[in-house]
Amino acid sequence: MSDEGQHQNDIPELPRLTQYNFENLFKVYTDIDDLYYYNITNSIFFPDDIANDAYVNYRVIGSNMSWTYLSYIHYGTIKLWWILCALNNVDNPMILPEPGTFIKILKPNALRDVLRQIQQSAH
Repeated sequence: MSDEGQHQNDIPELPRLTQYNFENLFKVYTDIDDLYYYNITNSIFFPDDIANDAYVNYRVIGSNMSWTYLSYIHYGTIKLWWILCALNNVDNPMILPEPGTFIKILKPNALRDVLRQIQQSAH
């Protein structure tokens, strides 16, 4: 493997990731024992002035609504929790949103655009 690393889906011996996986943000490297590891220094940021037509405001109605659960009810998969956290400037996904607070949820077209951009930057 080169010093620049590769994305996991470009390494045949590793399991394939779906487009929803957080791991798509990171390149994979090998250590001196040829063990794989992620370089987790990449991040995803949304601009503060994201277009109003790209998201909806959702009022958190219950306690203990995890980011994975919110991802599931809005996107049909738990794997997009990281999009919700990035969009809502959440640094620690273990901290749950308070009931009554409003969070941003990307609309389907905007979500597809973000995932497409991430996939294109991976290659």
